[in-house]
Amino acid sequence: MRKDVELTGVSCAGRSIIEILWEDLDKTVDKLESPGALRGARPVDIGRAQGLAYAIAVMYNPYAPDFNAVRDEAMDRYDDRAGE
Repeated sequence: MRKDVELTGVSCAGRSIIEILWEDLDKTVDKLESPGALRGARPVDIGRAQGLAYAIAVMYNPYAPDFNAVRDEAMDRYDDRAGE
């Protein structure tokens, strides 16, 4: 069995599922937060961000997922990347 699994063209060897989900959420938030993005935001992008945040919340605590905490963390991560 191969040790490096290819998902969407990115090697996932050595990374956890949560890391991959956070990376995908970061990219989606960056897209949504770019200048003028919300005016032209596609519902699929907003839904993708919500779905990724929910998946991360469920993985952290399947019995009481805290969607709001993940959303807040995603925005803090965006602020760090944007230098705010």
